[in-house]
Amino acid sequence: ALLARLLTGAAYPSTQLQVIWREMLLYQFHDILPGSSIKRVYDESVARYQALLDEVTAHSNENKRVLAGRIDTTGLTTPVVVFNTL
Repeated sequence: ALLARLLTGAAYPSTQLQVIWREMLLYQFHDILPGSSIKRVYDESVARYQALLDEVTAHSNENKRVLAGRIDTTGLTTPVVVFNTL
Protein backbone atom coordinates (compact mmCIF):
# COMPACT_ATOMS: atom_id res chain seq x y z
CA ALA A 1 0.00 0.00 0.00
CA LEU A 2 2.86 2.34 0.79
CA LEU A 3 4.59 1.68 -2.53
CA ALA A 4 1.34 2.17 -4.41
CA ARG A 5 0.85 5.46 -2.54
CA LEU A 6 4.38 6.70 -3.17
CA LEU A 7 4.69 5.58 -6.79
CA THR A 8 1.17 6.10 -8.11
CA GLY A 9 -0.61 8.38 -5.67
CA ALA A 10 -3.11 5.66 -4.77
CA ALA A 11 -5.00 6.18 -1.54
CA TYR A 12 -3.43 4.55 1.51
CA PRO A 13 -6.10 2.53 3.38
CA SER A 14 -4.93 3.53 6.86
CA THR A 15 -8.38 3.41 8.46
CA GLN A 16 -9.20 -0.04 7.08
CA LEU A 17 -5.77 -1.42 8.01
CA GLN A 18 -6.04 0.00 11.52
CA VAL A 19 -9.45 -1.64 12.01
CA ILE A 20 -8.08 -4.98 10.76
CA TRP A 21 -4.97 -4.67 12.97
CA ARG A 22 -6.96 -3.87 16.11
CA GLU A 23 -9.36 -6.75 15.57
CA MET A 24 -6.46 -9.14 14.96
CA LEU A 25 -4.89 -7.99 18.23
CA LEU A 26 -8.20 -8.57 20.03
CA TYR A 27 -8.06 -12.26 19.08
CA GLN A 28 -4.62 -12.56 20.65
CA PHE A 29 -5.87 -11.33 23.99
CA HIS A 30 -6.47 -13.23 27.23
CA ASP A 31 -7.73 -16.78 26.78
CA ILE A 32 -7.34 -17.19 23.03
CA LEU A 33 -3.56 -16.95 22.86
CA PRO A 34 -2.72 -19.40 25.70
CA GLY A 35 -5.43 -21.83 24.60
CA SER A 36 -7.62 -21.71 27.70
CA SER A 37 -10.84 -20.56 26.03
CA ILE A 38 -13.95 -22.51 25.04
CA LYS A 39 -14.49 -24.05 21.59
CA ARG A 40 -16.96 -21.39 20.47
CA VAL A 41 -14.36 -18.65 20.95
CA TYR A 42 -11.89 -20.49 18.72
CA ASP A 43 -14.50 -21.20 16.07
CA GLU A 44 -15.50 -17.56 15.94
CA SER A 45 -11.95 -16.21 16.03
CA VAL A 46 -10.80 -18.56 13.25
CA ALA A 47 -13.71 -17.40 11.07
CA ARG A 48 -12.84 -13.76 11.77
CA TYR A 49 -9.13 -14.39 11.12
CA GLN A 50 -10.11 -15.76 7.71
CA ALA A 51 -12.30 -12.73 6.99
CA LEU A 52 -9.47 -10.39 8.03
CA LEU A 53 -7.01 -12.29 5.86
CA ASP A 54 -9.42 -12.00 2.93
CA GLU A 55 -9.61 -8.22 3.45
CA VAL A 56 -5.84 -7.84 3.63
CA THR A 57 -5.40 -10.06 0.56
CA ALA A 58 -7.90 -7.94 -1.37
CA HIS A 59 -6.02 -4.75 -0.43
CA SER A 60 -2.71 -6.36 -1.37
CA ASN A 61 -4.01 -7.61 -4.72
CA GLU A 62 -5.43 -4.18 -5.55
CA ASN A 63 -2.12 -2.52 -4.77
CA LYS A 64 -0.26 -5.06 -6.90
CA ARG A 65 -2.70 -4.38 -9.74
CA VAL A 66 -2.12 -0.64 -9.44
CA LEU A 67 1.67 -1.05 -9.37
CA ALA A 68 1.73 -3.53 -12.25
CA GLY A 69 -0.44 -1.20 -14.30
CA ARG A 70 2.29 1.43 -14.14
CA ILE A 71 4.95 -0.79 -15.71
CA ASP A 72 5.65 -0.02 -19.35
CA THR A 73 5.41 -3.32 -21.22
CA THR A 74 5.53 -1.75 -24.66
CA GLY A 75 7.38 -4.04 -27.06
CA LEU A 76 7.32 -7.06 -24.78
CA THR A 77 5.79 -10.21 -26.26
CA THR A 78 4.85 -11.86 -22.97
CA PRO A 79 5.33 -9.46 -20.07
CA VAL A 80 5.58 -10.93 -16.59
CA VAL A 81 5.48 -9.10 -13.27
CA VAL A 82 6.81 -10.79 -10.15
CA PHE A 83 6.20 -9.47 -6.63
CA ASN A 84 8.49 -10.56 -3.82
CA THR A 85 6.79 -9.54 -0.59
CA LEU A 86 9.73 -10.67 1.50
